[in-house]
Amino acid sequence: MIQLKTSHFIARGEGIAVSQYLEKMDDHFEHTHEFIELVYIWSGSGHHFVNGTNYFVTRGDLIFMMVGDSHRHYSNQPIGIFNCYIDPDFFVNELLDNEGMQNMLVLEHMKERAEVHRLPPHISFNELKDIEDIETILGLIKEETETKAEGYKIAIKIYMNTLLTKIFRTRMKQLSTGGPDVYGKISPEIFDYIKENYHSKINLYEIAKEYYYTPNYFSKIFKEYCGKSFTQYVNELRVNEAMRLLAADACSIEHISGEVGYKDKTQFYKIFKTQTGLTPMQYRMQHKKKAGWNDAL
Repeated sequence: MIQLKTSHFIARGEGIAVSQYLEKMDDHFEHTHEFIELVYIWSGSGHHFVNGTNYFVTRGDLIFMMVGDSHRHYSNQPIGIFNCYIDPDFFVNELLDNEGMQNMLVLEHMKERAEVHRLPPHISFNELKDIEDIETILGLIKEETETKAEGYKIAIKIYMNTLLTKIFRTRMKQLSTGGPDVYGKISPEIFDYIKENYHSKINLYEIAKEYYYTPNYFSKIFKEYCGKSFTQYVNELRVNEAMRLLAADACSIEHISGEVGYKDKTQFYKIFKTQTGLTPMQYRMQHKKKAGWNDAL
């Protein structure tokens, strides 16, 4: 695997560099680097793979990576990214006694214990003010590194401490609330795919593979994101469509079972009754009675 060198991205004596771009990345190559990197999404959406785990990212999302982490990007549309490259010596020489450095060390400690804390290297800024603040700070750091006006190193130090403090506070807030953004997001493309294909043979493993998730990780974040398992979600879609068909036409129940994705009629009956409290026939008859009452009125 390619390891990117600090000298290729950060000028000697600077300690930090920021780039901003908007482009489509069909499949950016996987790599590691000698420096710390913060990747912030300011426009569009895509996928960011860190140490083999896929994170769906959109505006307001930030990925932080320490030295040695492997990562790559993927997007099928233009995605806007701020890359903040940081020489580890920058913390030692510039931020050693500052709150930002202490906060970053806490984040690194938490990252090392990610399996216990279930914390990915992914942070979401959900409030518009926070999003605008982060984008402003990164823009100012970029400007200072490029113009090198009088006192620019002091300005960069102040902005970096502000940035790291905001990252730390947001991470702590998300950890304390236990919201879905602590664990990651799921691409809207996946829900579109499920809704278009639930009537055919569809399973978690195939979708996880298609969208670059490991099955166990996808299963976990799906349940945390939706409040139900993948199987429960698909069954609800199928039963809801079956209810519509039972009320709308006179097709046989066996035919409707196949139409919504169940090849086994017995399984369809069991799942339908579990969700509605009625058999498909009972639901159809009940709906006909209600329709008759409405016609009479």
